[in-house]
Amino acid sequence: MNIVAVDFAGRQSAAPALHPTHDECRALLQLGDDLAARMPQAENVLSSWRSAVGALENADLAPVAFEAELDRLALALRRICLGLAHQASDRALRSPRDRDVTSMPDGEAIDFGYERSIEPAALEARLAAYAPAPAGWQADHFLFSSGQAAMNCLLLALAPRGANPANPPRIRHLGGYFETEELLAMMNSHGMIRELSMEGDDHADVLILEPVYFDRDANVHRLDMTAALQRHCATAEGCPSLVIVDSTLVGPCFDLDPLLPQQLTCSEAGHLLVRMSSGLKLDQAGLELANVGLVSLYRREGQAFAIDPAEKLKKARTLTGAGLGFDALGALQAPWFLDREHARGYAEAVFENNALLAQRLSEVDGLFSQVSHPSLGSDSGAAAPFVLIQLEDDAPENYRKFEQVLSRESKDRDLRFDKGGSFGFRGHRYEAILPQAGEITPFLRVAMGARAGWSRDGIIDLLCEIGAAKSLDAF
Repeated sequence: MNIVAVDFAGRQSAAPALHPTHDECRALLQLGDDLAARMPQAENVLSSWRSAVGALENADLAPVAFEAELDRLALALRRICLGLAHQASDRALRSPRDRDVTSMPDGEAIDFGYERSIEPAALEARLAAYAPAPAGWQADHFLFSSGQAAMNCLLLALAPRGANPANPPRIRHLGGYFETEELLAMMNSHGMIRELSMEGDDHADVLILEPVYFDRDANVHRLDMTAALQRHCATAEGCPSLVIVDSTLVGPCFDLDPLLPQQLTCSEAGHLLVRMSSGLKLDQAGLELANVGLVSLYRREGQAFAIDPAEKLKKARTLTGAGLGFDALGALQAPWFLDREHARGYAEAVFENNALLAQRLSEVDGLFSQVSHPSLGSDSGAAAPFVLIQLEDDAPENYRKFEQVLSRESKDRDLRFDKGGSFGFRGHRYEAILPQAGEITPFLRVAMGARAGWSRDGIIDLLCEIGAAKSLDAF
């Protein structure tokens, strides 16, 4: 790939003042240096990219132009990573011959007969350092093609009693992720599970917990994990055999260490605790290199099972084709993926920007009926990678108008604010979520990214102005 270095000298007046976007230049250069250290063959394509980042670091551009260049160069680094992955995987068939070369971009050999049977041992070793087992526990670590593929395989392979329509496993979901809800509803309709209500006290075999979640009315909840485990592990009979903690929204900043030894203490032999998450956003520096589900399976040291649960989970991954493909595996060789320190720093920047937006909006009276984020109210200090905003007049057409206002005003004010879904990017996004057949309350989701500075501050000011206005038509 040819990354054209840009000479900004002709537009430069004096040395630029230090501000957050210049800090991001150095952060990008560090990612490039880390990549070259892991994969020396990347030096050729990184050379012109480094020159472009260096030229930008010394440029005196308008803030919106500076941020646009940051986005362009971040995407260029992403393409370099994906190009290296394809160079490695394209040499072999998806079911290689014995003489075919199958190796990762960093040169490490990997052997497999079929792509769906790949076992990513090196990356799973990184995950072991990323989510280590606390004292008294042992862990197995797995990567899947997505967080949802991981959830499906966990329920398929590890739910007690298996998919037995006469006596299906009882599952309680204390969370709000809509795709988990829909997966459970589908399995329930086929008799594979019996889904229990959130409010009930009847015993569950499987407990799915989300530390932070938003419900279908756009209300935020911070789950008391200790209370949830105590409530459902009060007796040996009541202790779920499988506890799944979905930490996607809190990412690498969620720590199970203080929870595991003290709370999961039922005497019944044979239960497991799983930490799982989607590793696409907060774990990849906002570059979306590849979909991936992260799973860490914990059990007490010395705990014996008739059939090893780790082997059952591996088998389910292979049979369902839920493992990482060769291309994805190569892309995730990027050294910052599953780097605990880097991931936590990146996620904290995302959380800080969203908490700042939520705090500012909570001080505004006017068009907004509700601002939802776990840092507000009694949950002060809790994190989430986006903020939900509801209008006093919540007709769907008003949310469409809201999007139009944000698009126009962002352009007029020279702000980098993109319409789009998901969260955890370097830049900032918004999206109206409208009801389907009345299933949810409409809301606007604003996902502030990791970048501080011009656009972040301008977006917060813009949303506060809209919130204080008499009507959307005032804009």
